Amino acid sequence: MSIPNPLVLFNNHFDMHRRHYSFATKFAMAEDLGYDGFEFRQMEPDEDAAWEEAGAAVAATNLTHFGMYVVSKGITDDETGIVAQELTRVAGMIDRLTAIAPGSFLNYTISSCPPGSSSEFHESGSVNAEPRHWERAASI
Repeated sequence: MSIPNPLVLFNNHFDMHRRHYSFATKFAMAEDLGYDGFEFRQMEPDEDAAWEEAGAAVAATNLTHFGMYVVSKGITDDETGIVAQELTRVAGMIDRLTAIAPGSFLNYTISSCPPGSSSEFHESGSVNAEPRHWERAASI
């Protein structure tokens, strides 16, 4: 069966495993399984070793599509003062990603779970959002 759009493996497939796989190994598995690309989990802009490993693996692979899943903060009342800092952080990730894989995509989400609360979506997040939270999300 032919899939009309690129098939991209998300790095979370490998998270929480008992072993650490290099990006080269992850890419080899993705290629072997027929994927066209790979979506990294976020790497902070200052994680030089991770970016260097990722860049070397991108340069050596036949995969053609790359992206990154990024989560930022700034929606909850406790986090209103960090929006500019978070956007700077995300811009740093974008700069690093496009340096190793031009034309990559960003899968961006904003965490809306207040610190110390449940991470269950039905107990936090948009289910409890008020107009000010939606306004902050729209501004980001």
